[in-house]
Amino acid sequence: MIVEFAEMRSIPVEKRMLSIEDLLGADEVFLTNSSWGVLPVAAIEAHAVGAGKPGDVTIALREAITRSISGEIE
Repeated sequence: MIVEFAEMRSIPVEKRMLSIEDLLGADEVFLTNSSWGVLPVAAIEAHAVGAGKPGDVTIALREAITRSISGEIE
């Protein structure tokens, strides 16, 4: 579901294994599942991810999932 929401917004999606270096160097990191929806990651092992707060992509995808769950499917 999250991949489809990203693609609908022209957000690039790449499925691959990530290293800790990939995560620490990322502008944004989030976790997703059916219980949490989209959960932003602000830090990994005391290292801030990006600006240390949810970024635009994370916020957009979290809003899309929330709208979908509440019945406001796009």
